[in-house]
Amino acid sequence: MWSMMVLMLSGMYLTRMKRPLVRSDYNPLIRLGIATFYWFVLTQSLVITHSILDHILMATGECQRMDDATGQLLVLNVADVPSCRKQGGAWNGFDISGHSL
Repeated sequence: MWSMMVLMLSGMYLTRMKRPLVRSDYNPLIRLGIATFYWFVLTQSLVITHSILDHILMATGECQRMDDATGQLLVLNVADVPSCRKQGGAWNGFDISGHSL
């Protein structure tokens, strides 16, 4: 999705120019490239199997599950979201969406 947006914006910008391109005309494209790199590092890059946003989610959250017998909320001692879901829990943490960037 991001790549489609980058291609569309770049193409629209370059084709709407009414005069020959000069060096300063590339500044918006450079800014778009920097923003794309920033987004990629935060949301897609792998730092020991998880992105930076995933690390924030795991550092601020915990695995919780409702006990069927007592109706109490239990905190499960698991390290990551997939393990939590395998044990029937739900991860409760600060989830920053990549779309907000």
